[in-house]
Order: sequence, then C-alpha cells, then structure tokens
Amino acid sequence: MHKQVCMIALLLMATNVSAVPLASSTFDSFDNGWRVGDFWGGPTVTAPTYFPANGNPGGFIRTADVYGWNGYIAPPNFLGNQIQAYGGSLHVEERIAASDNVIFPLIVLSNSNLSLQFLSAPPANNVWTAYDIPLVAAAGWQVGDGSGNAGPAATEAQLQEVLSSLTLLSIDADWHTGADQVDLDNVLLASRPGILPGDANFDGRIDADDYALIDRGAALHLFGYANGDFNGDGVINSLDYLILDQSFAQQNGTLASDISIPEPAAFLFLLFIPFAFHRQRTG
Repeated sequence: MHKQVCMIALLLMATNVSAVPLASSTFDSFDNGWRVGDFWGGPTVTAPTYFPANGNPGGFIRTADVYGWNGYIAPPNFLGNQIQAYGGSLHVEERIAASDNVIFPLIVLSNSNLSLQFLSAPPANNVWTAYDIPLVAAAGWQVGDGSGNAGPAATEAQLQEVLSSLTLLSIDADWHTGADQVDLDNVLLASRPGILPGDANFDGRIDADDYALIDRGAALHLFGYANGDFNGDGVINSLDYLILDQSFAQQNGTLASDISIPEPAAFLFLLFIPFAFHRQRTG
C-alpha cells in the first residue's frame, strides 16, 4: 500500500514520537460513529459507507457528494473539553479520486461561537495521504467564516477556547467541484506529552505559576483553561482547584490531602488571599 506523508511542520516529528492518544478511530470493524454532513456544521448528517478492507491498513470509510460542502463529522469522543490536545496534534489520513488542486480548509474546529480552520493542499489522487496537524495556533490556524477563504490568524487563546468546549471537529471530504470520492482512515487526536491537567501555562510542570494564574482567573472572573477553568464548565471554582491540587500531588508523588502548595509571589498572595482558604500553603 503506497502512502504519501505530508509534513506540515517540523514540530510534527516531536508530536508523533510520544503523543498521548485522547481519541482515535482506525475503522477496523465499523464506522466508529463518524458521520457525513456539512463541513461547517449543520443539523443533518448521514452515515458513511464502511469498507472492512483496503484501508491503511484494515477498514476505512467513504463518502461521495452528499452535501454542498461535504465533511466528515467526528463522533462525541472527539468533542467536549479537549484542552489537553493543545500543543499536541491531529492525525488524519485521506484518499481521494480527484481534486481541483486548490488549497482548502482541511480541518474545522468549532465551539459554536468560534470556528477555526487549517488550510492545506489536497490529498494526492488514489493513494493514502497522511496529515499531522500541530494544535498550536502558530502552526497556521485561522479564524474561519464558512467561505473557505483564508482568514485572520487565530491566537493561542482562541485555539485554547475552542478546544476546551469543542462541539465540531470536521474533516474536508469535498476536494473536487465535480463528483467526489473521499476515503478516511486513522484519525488520532493526541495530547502534548507530559502535560498534566491544571498546567495552565503549558510549561510541563505544576508549580506556583499555575496557582497564580488560577487565583487571578478566579479573582477577575475570567474563563478559559489558561486562566484556571480546567474542567471547561465556564466558571473557576473549587472543582478546578481540586484538579490542580491532584495534578500537583501526582507530579510530586504525594496524596492530595497531604500536599503543601508552592507559594506564588508575595503580591499575588495578598491580592488573591480570599481564594487561599481551600488549600494549605507553605511559609
């Protein structure tokens, strides 16, 4: 089986070596809940055609033209709070019969309020093409308006916002203005290695900086993972502090009830002292 690998960025080599799977579909026995619908989201979806062989390897799913702009719509296990995928990657493999050889959005991510797109050249004809897409805004993510045209660059905060409450993950299944035949296999959403829940600044460790960020987010009534809303429910409260405390304990090999939380800078402690009652501090 021939396979063309499209490297989107040098970062991909690092993300693929030790990525931690969050959701995956290999289509070895059925369609894994994937559907075909409007690429930008819509109320109507249909089941793709499942083939048990000739994938890459094993089974795969296929669609022809069904909607104005066909898209493969991810099932629920790819949606919801996927903030741990930030800094990780999305792996997709497609095989097509024909294309217009035009750059279109390959992926759309949406949280119902904001849609982000990642543009790409089309897959090669009649061979499996693998894409590894870094889930960092600087890799080329844009704000999408549904037209498919290039949009303004997305910020890291916008990508984090969408990943923390993902309602749509769509893969382009319409590369040709005429008849389409688009096959899909081996979709993998993977986290950045070494990131624990509560690592608000994504530096690979739970420390005083993360506690300072959640304290600030709670005091100023902010939202988003980077401000301390670690469970993505739209509010920073004791549940988020519990996530942070548990990750700190896991990192340091202690029980959450026995931990002594690292002290942030003195001025931050004074500013956010109302939020300190929930945990024991040092000093």
